[in-house]
Amino acid sequence: MVFFMGNSRMNMGHEAAEWMYSAPASYPEPRVIRPNQYYAQIFQEILSGPASKQRAVAQYSHHSRALSRRYSSVSDTLQRISEVETRHIQLALKVVRLLEGNALGQIASPGQREYPIYRGKDLCDRLAADLHMERLIINACKAVQAIVEDPFVLLLVERIMQDDEAHVATLSRLVRETCLHHAEAARENI
Repeated sequence: MVFFMGNSRMNMGHEAAEWMYSAPASYPEPRVIRPNQYYAQIFQEILSGPASKQRAVAQYSHHSRALSRRYSSVSDTLQRISEVETRHIQLALKVVRLLEGNALGQIASPGQREYPIYRGKDLCDRLAADLHMERLIINACKAVQAIVEDPFVLLLVERIMQDDEAHVATLSRLVRETCLHHAEAARENI
């Protein structure tokens, strides 16, 4: 599933731009060499840890709704990034099940914590928080890469990170363009 948003105008009068939500490569089929409970526990961090895909989806969805009236293009971008992150969750769940040796069953989640999302106060604050979240997720993926030695799992993590890097580029561009615009407008009103 690849999401591209064609030439769309931001509500703030910015020039048309291409926003990328997902890298063009297809996702590898979730596979593992053999079940490994330790790897499953490590991989679970990408799903539900403090810098997790679930937390990112919740935060992006909240920010998308909060910005939808005034900044519909930004809202759409966050929603589409959230959809890609949801796909990552689906793939990661399959990997965790395979690593647990439980391809069809429930994922074990002893003592699972819920981490709050950052709700933000305005457009730039929310975008900065979303950019920070993507960078935290990339770091979590790199930590998995440093520990896990299953080549199939590593292949999927690498592909997921390609999307996350595309999200960083898109969010960085949004921060630069929208927040610079707001800062300039604020200076003009002084």
